[in-house]
Amino acid sequence: KENLDLKFRFSECLIQMSSYERAINILNTIIALDPYYKEAYYELGKLYLLLENYNLANENLTQSLLLNPNNKDAYYYLGLSYLRINKYNFAMDSFNKVILLDELYGDAYYYLGLIFESILDYEKAVIHYKKAKRYGSMFKDLNIKYGGLLYSLNYFQEAINPLKDYLLEHGDQID
Repeated sequence: KENLDLKFRFSECLIQMSSYERAINILNTIIALDPYYKEAYYELGKLYLLLENYNLANENLTQSLLLNPNNKDAYYYLGLSYLRINKYNFAMDSFNKVILLDELYGDAYYYLGLIFESILDYEKAVIHYKKAKRYGSMFKDLNIKYGGLLYSLNYFQEAINPLKDYLLEHGDQID
């Protein structure tokens, strides 16, 4: 187990140095030696997501969750992977599981807002963007998406603060 942990740390170093193929080989070796090494599946899933290999990302993140069903970050990355291939129902399910595990996970609300906006359910998109903002999502376009959606729905009073925040974030003065 100790050598596997060292190999795992080594693979993380390789990932930080963008040596992805070597990291993938080491992580697969770890799994071959210990098929219950959940961290290796999780890192492989994130790595395949980064490399835009969504099928392998989904496969490894799902395996990680079978071994550790309370890993909110694995659900988050699984949701991102599904979102990238337009599997909105699966993505929504994953992001909702993130929120079940951590109701303050602002980025999960942000992505749910994006999905609801994409499927033209604007009222639910507004609710999720509002929660994303409340719980500290740091996406640069959150305020413009949230404020712009409120504006397009004629919720002018509610649109003022996110639009103002967006302008201030970009160095523009209002008053």
